[in-house]
Amino acid sequence: MRAETQYEDFIGTVAADFNADDSFVEFCRAVDIDLNRYKPVGFRFHCSYGKFDTAIHCQDLHEAKPYLVELKFKCEPIEVFFHLFRALQVVAYDRTCGEYTELPIEKSFVLE
Repeated sequence: MRAETQYEDFIGTVAADFNADDSFVEFCRAVDIDLNRYKPVGFRFHCSYGKFDTAIHCQDLHEAKPYLVELKFKCEPIEVFFHLFRALQVVAYDRTCGEYTELPIEKSFVLE
């Protein structure tokens, strides 16, 4: 699965490190995911006009072949979800500027 929006003005990648104090499986248990039936394999969060939506992607172990389901859950305030990560980075580029996606950033400046 890849991230999608209606117009995809920006596209990119994401990388995340889970908080060392927690585990992804323990978080899934805390939001009442049946770990005997579902194997957590990923997550999704979506924000549109200030509305935030979160979900865990799981393999349904009751299916004979690999079968993914999305289990949505409430996570308020939003900081609760982001606290799960030691680091979370999203990098996105204008879809018309694909030639820049593999170039390294040579310098970083702070705008004041």
